[in-house]
Amino acid sequence: MYLGAALALGGAALFDRSPGLLAYMLGCLLVAHFFVVGYAEPALRAAFGEGYAEYGRRVRRWWPWSR
Repeated sequence: MYLGAALALGGAALFDRSPGLLAYMLGCLLVAHFFVVGYAEPALRAAFGEGYAEYGRRVRRWWPWSR
C-alpha cells in the first residue's frame, strides 16, 4: 500500500515535472518507513510472537518477493 501510493505520487511528479511533489513522495516514504519499523513491526511481533519473526525472516520489508 505504501509503495503503491509512493509510485502514484512519483508518477504524478514525473508527469507534472514537479520537484515539490517528488519531495513530498520522498517524505511520505520516509514517514512510512519509520512508522513500519518503529510501530507496526514491534506491535505485530508482540501480538504474534515467533510466527511473525519467522515471517519477517522470509519476506522482505518493502519488496513483494520472498528471500
